[in-house]
Amino acid sequence: MSKVLPYLGGKSQIASEIISHFPKGPKCYVEPFFGGGGIFFSVPDGLYQSKCVNDINNNVMTFFRVLRDRKEDLERVCRLTPYAKEEWNFCGQLASGLNLSSPEGELELARRLWVRQSQGFAGRQEGGNPCWARKGAKGPDLALRAANSVDLFAEAAQQLVRTEIDCIDALEFIGKYAGANCFIYEDPPYHPSTRIGQSYDHEPDEAWHEELCKLNLKCSEAGALVALSGYDNRPYNDILKGWRKVAFTRYAPSAMGAKSEEDKHRTEVMWMNYPATSEIGTSWFPQVKATNSREKALLAGIKRGAHKNH
Repeated sequence: MSKVLPYLGGKSQIASEIISHFPKGPKCYVEPFFGGGGIFFSVPDGLYQSKCVNDINNNVMTFFRVLRDRKEDLERVCRLTPYAKEEWNFCGQLASGLNLSSPEGELELARRLWVRQSQGFAGRQEGGNPCWARKGAKGPDLALRAANSVDLFAEAAQQLVRTEIDCIDALEFIGKYAGANCFIYEDPPYHPSTRIGQSYDHEPDEAWHEELCKLNLKCSEAGALVALSGYDNRPYNDILKGWRKVAFTRYAPSAMGAKSEEDKHRTEVMWMNYPATSEIGTSWFPQVKATNSREKALLAGIKRGAHKNH
């Protein structure tokens, strides 16, 4: 699924590659850094019996709770929202003036967050100098892209109906699922040694990342399967020594310090505590039949890419 809620650092571009390395067998899928749900909404139905997600950003989790419980209302107010800089500026207030204990207050918060994320540059959060995304002379139709994201609400809401949604500290959340039959996929804010500046509302320091890795070792000892995404860095490699690694290249238009288009291509790494033989591979992807020459060419390209990556 494409982006329901654009989010800085989201993995929608490489979701299929990442998920092909997910393990078979666990009953429960656990995601402690939910963000915009770029990976979650791409996990195939039936792969895991239950799903539990979390994000410490209560505004984000409010959006997804409203989407789950009041899909039609959220669709209506978002479709009626113009793609406009003044609207984007107004929605920067987020919870200001809202009674969040009321259904209408939560609905308006969800709408404001959707506006900020879908109309902002690269899904930047309030802590990362966000700016309104303006269409350039040759750029994509941003207003249409934002409107199209509303079309994804129905499918996303259906997936969330069967999902537990929490909003607590990620380390505390991970600790609750440190056991057998759980697969924990982690996509935390990037390690501070791998990037310039601060872009997230909640910026963990190096000590926090060390604690995360050590907690993952405990989860592994308890029988949980764990996959951790991020840019390659020495602290992770030192603590997770012996864990398997795979790399993915993705286009990062919001990359800070990039001086050329080539600089905007970043290599993501995923550390895993389970063997390659446990991976689901690409067998879960739906079988699609081409009905014309254009579709045949597209399918051929997809197959070539799949063979190249494995």
